[in-house]
Amino acid sequence: MATPVLGRNLFGAGDDMTTWLALITQSAGDATMSKLSFRALVAAHWTRGAGLLKEDWKHSGQDMARFVARLAELASYPNAPGSVEGEVSAISTPTVTGEVRISVGEIARDVKTDQIIEFSLNGPGGSPHMAIMGGVGSGKTRTAIHMLKAMRRYGDLPLL
Repeated sequence: MATPVLGRNLFGAGDDMTTWLALITQSAGDATMSKLSFRALVAAHWTRGAGLLKEDWKHSGQDMARFVARLAELASYPNAPGSVEGEVSAISTPTVTGEVRISVGEIARDVKTDQIIEFSLNGPGGSPHMAIMGGVGSGKTRTAIHMLKAMRRYGDLPLL
């Protein structure tokens, strides 16, 4: 057995964790389940997911481009190339030329100046890459989701 993973690392904290707890408990149909039973359900859920990914990896011929295309299609991304049962010859993705400016998170205001804080992707001297780092519960996921949604204003960008 592997080292246990903290629930907040699997499900997030606060409302996210509560939602997962409720979904797993409701799906099991046992509102009074023990911690041991709950852990077994979580382990079964993650084991099933890992197994499905392993099958998708094998089905793609262990080719990363085909694997990603398969996951995109399974996730119902509208422009996913190929088909789940067919061959994928190439992955074409929409591109955005020029600078993309997005606000950093939902609040995104400088405390002193009250100006909106923006991040520039592909700006002069910039990069198309970024990293969002912080401690558990600091808002990384919420910030990233907000920023990814803001990127959609610039076009139908594929996001995985």
